[in-house]
Amino acid sequence: QERELQDKNGNWYSMRIMPYRTVDNVIDGVVVTFVDINKLKQTKELNRLATVVRDSNDAITVQDIAGNILAWNKGAEQVYGWSEAEALQMNIRELVPKSKHKELEELTKRLKNGETITSIETQRICKNGKLFSVWLTMTVLKDAGGKPVEIATTERDISELINFRLNR
Repeated sequence: QERELQDKNGNWYSMRIMPYRTVDNVIDGVVVTFVDINKLKQTKELNRLATVVRDSNDAITVQDIAGNILAWNKGAEQVYGWSEAEALQMNIRELVPKSKHKELEELTKRLKNGETITSIETQRICKNGKLFSVWLTMTVLKDAGGKPVEIATTERDISELINFRLNR
């Protein structure tokens, strides 16, 4: 019999129980083995999360602290119109209308100072130059020492919702 177990510290093990047989093929006990499967569990979880990010309809991006785009999902391609290859050569400021640059700087500063940013309604620019409304979530990513090194964003195009509100 084989089963996965988690100890009180959160570590995962694969436990296998097999009969111990003598040279005469008589069962004379059991052999219990434990194999550490933490890395396997972490890999599965990371793959699951990567799939969610990759296939999301929302634009999900990662930028360094200076705003250089480091990651760009399929949703970002759909929302903004730039391919991943194009976006990886850009700075996030290129997606932000000039009227919102100060807002972006303030949000980035607050994240670097350890604040949590609640989602906000703001505006962005797509490849064809069109201005549109987004629901923006920003999260700081830290290195092992706790120093902010990157910012992850999720942007949902809410233009249709805004238009609906205005036309009621």
